[in-house]
Amino acid sequence: MKIKSLLTMFLLSIIISGCSKNIALDDDDQTHTTIDNKPSTTNMITAVTNDAPEDNLTINEEPIVTPDVNINTSDYIIMDKNSNFVPMPPPVEAPVVKPKPTIKRNTLLSSFTTKFYDGRKSRVSNIKLASKKINGKVVNPGETFSFNTTVGPTSAARGFKEAPTITKGQKTKGYGGGVCQVSSTIFNAAEKAGLKIVERHSHSKDVPYTKKNKDAATSYGGVDFKFKNTKSYPVKIVVKVQKGSITAKIVSA
Repeated sequence: MKIKSLLTMFLLSIIISGCSKNIALDDDDQTHTTIDNKPSTTNMITAVTNDAPEDNLTINEEPIVTPDVNINTSDYIIMDKNSNFVPMPPPVEAPVVKPKPTIKRNTLLSSFTTKFYDGRKSRVSNIKLASKKINGKVVNPGETFSFNTTVGPTSAARGFKEAPTITKGQKTKGYGGGVCQVSSTIFNAAEKAGLKIVERHSHSKDVPYTKKNKDAATSYGGVDFKFKNTKSYPVKIVVKVQKGSITAKIVSA
């Protein structure tokens, strides 16, 4: 009851105070009635809001997060239309393209020369004929060169002559004697060029035109000399017979 009475008195004081603001007395003690300019409820709310210190105004904004998702800003893009974080697709690495090595044609890769130890005409003729069949031969990348396949049978019918040769450790005579100096010279040039030696055989007796185990014995239908072009470009065999020597070169084709 006491609280109710106090509340009633408080309300009456507010009413009386409001009514007194509407009555003004002039110098002649005459009473005038003025128009009530009490602000509207909307204006009162605006005024209270504007008069309040900015420090007391706080806006409680919380990000909308998809439930049960551990958000990492590096793994997400901005939110989609449903206010959900959109996962970022995994990065795609551009393939590394290794540039192919470029090399000009006829670039010298290696060269090797051997001297004649026997200058008789029949032997030199055989060397020249075998060299002619090989000179300019192009070996493509991954291809294997075969001396026997390129030169063919060293028979009299094909222009080869009888000359000294080595058979089972003994010097004898046979058609095509001397062509092994051609195969041995090419072997050394191919090895210097870094090409893969597929097949090579030493003579049964050391030969005077090259170091030990640096020769390449051949016999059509028997032992052969082969190398594989392991380069990324074609190579060409250039063979030149000069007075008293033979030179083999490996160049880019």
